[in-house]
Amino acid sequence: LLLLDEPISGVDAPTQESILALLAELARAGKTLLITTHDLRCNMEFFDGLLALNRRLVALGPAAEVLTPATLARTYGTQIVLADGTEVALT
Repeated sequence: LLLLDEPISGVDAPTQESILALLAELARAGKTLLITTHDLRCNMEFFDGLLALNRRLVALGPAAEVLTPATLARTYGTQIVLADGTEVALT
């Protein structure tokens, strides 16, 4: 079991890709990874499941079910807009 708090924060895009590739390799090897991130630009499809929290559980499930405008609004408590075709939350 690996617990990682914001493993791709504060690094450039190539390093993020390298970290995510390593994490994917570990997952394929049967390792369990629990990762926190606030970066909605991260490729969330990499993860088997997502958990959205805002003082309590907001949503749990596959990325396609959790990363919806309604869930993001409840999670971040703010308006959702589209930027370059990507759903993001304004904070």
